[in-house]
Amino acid sequence: MKNYKGFSLVEMLMVVAMFGLVLAGVYKLFNDFYKSSKIESKNVETEIEEVLTSNLLEVDIIHAGTGLADDLNNKPIEWDGSKLTIRSVFNATNNKTDGWILVDCDNGSWTLLASKGNVSAGNFVFLNIVEKKFVANGTFGVCPANEIMIGFPYYSGVASGCSTQFCNKITYSLSSTQPIKYCSRGTRNLLRKVGTSSSGTHIFDCVADFYVNFDYDSDNNSYISANERNVSIPSGDNATVIKKNLKGVNILLLLQEGKKDLDFRFRGTVVNGYFLFSDKDNNGACDAGDICFQLPDDYTHYRWKPVILKINPKGL
Repeated sequence: MKNYKGFSLVEMLMVVAMFGLVLAGVYKLFNDFYKSSKIESKNVETEIEEVLTSNLLEVDIIHAGTGLADDLNNKPIEWDGSKLTIRSVFNATNNKTDGWILVDCDNGSWTLLASKGNVSAGNFVFLNIVEKKFVANGTFGVCPANEIMIGFPYYSGVASGCSTQFCNKITYSLSSTQPIKYCSRGTRNLLRKVGTSSSGTHIFDCVADFYVNFDYDSDNNSYISANERNVSIPSGDNATVIKKNLKGVNILLLLQEGKKDLDFRFRGTVVNGYFLFSDKDNNGACDAGDICFQLPDDYTHYRWKPVILKINPKGL
């Protein structure tokens, strides 16, 4: 008979150990791939949300002042250091406010001269076509005055944000708390509110900093000089002056991309808790003219993305 020699216990343990090492290596590769794919997936999700929501913000600013009378006291756009306020008859999230009509009223007889959009009924703000002064908050088909007027449709279910004529008061501001678990402590969410809404709609999540400045032609010479870029609107300027001088609105946001990643370390230039994104005088400090974003205390293991939107209001 032939004698068959089996594996010894030591050999079996060595094989099991080697197999375990292989499995551990495969598991680590899979785990790293899974972790990386989750991070990339969240980053892509953030970028998609950024494109979609920045479009809404851009549309609101482009239409700032649309349908507002030239003799209105309320300002078409304001920034108080934490809240951006936009006034317009148009509301991008309500298609009932899209369009306009041109009408001629003579002794109560209504003649529709031209129109744009689905505006065959409803409430309208009527302005004098020549001076663009406020005539009335009226309705389609009813003559509020004997003159040629332009009318802008509005939705009466929202409280007016203007003192005389109807307008939508649209505000952008950061939330008071951060309910989203994956956001860094100290971040907030940028909310869009229309009228007296208390909750608002999330526009950007995980926002570390948000501020606004303007390109403002203070000397009214139709040219924006260096000292008129990225400035504040003078507090004493009324709606008429703002309409003439405002040439651009600059939105600056610092957004968190993805979730916390302990293998990642933020390497941007940080000065006194600020991310120094653009150091124009190259002196390593956050000075006037530089672009600096306030970082939350827990910023180290997050990816931060500056978003800078330069928008030209067309409704003024």
